[in-house]
Amino acid sequence: MSTIPDRVPLAWVAHALGRRPESIRSAVSRGTFPILPVRVLGRVYFERADADALLRGDFDSQPARERAASITINCRARHRRSPAAGRCGMSMEFRGTGNPRYLRVLALLLARPARREEIDRAAGALNGPDLMANLRALGLEAPCTRVDAIDRDGRECRPGVYRLTGGDRRRLAEWMRGRHVRLPPVTPDLFGDGGAS
Repeated sequence: MSTIPDRVPLAWVAHALGRRPESIRSAVSRGTFPILPVRVLGRVYFERADADALLRGDFDSQPARERAASITINCRARHRRSPAAGRCGMSMEFRGTGNPRYLRVLALLLARPARREEIDRAAGALNGPDLMANLRALGLEAPCTRVDAIDRDGRECRPGVYRLTGGDRRRLAEWMRGRHVRLPPVTPDLFGDGGAS
């Protein structure tokens, strides 16, 4: 069975839960399985942190797609909410994560705003926008601002720069303090390019 760091294959999750892989695959396609998979080279994997949380019983009974849909529905109603209600009506509490990729990205963003490529380097993966969407689903705003730039061919472009808001920083500080969480140290290799802009 092939392994990928920080991810476990569908067969492993099925065995751990005492279910057939087909039943999990079916539940995922119906949107009733509590965690969402990722596809790598045509194979189905789950984030190890999500699978461990599922086995511990940390997930509520609401399927992952329903949780994501409720955030989308709240975003549609944002014009009716006061600014104090939070961006897109999201909870004003960061629900936390044990995923090492997310923790490395949070350490980077606490140090400074970062471009998508820097997010990818810090995470050790090439799915920065998806990772940032997952952090938003956990309760962060983490806006992406387009900035004017010139690419290596001398053409104008507008890359996105992710940053944490003041509210994000407060939520992270409360979460880390309440759970005695320490983020990875911010080292030059975390920035990938030594922190140069």
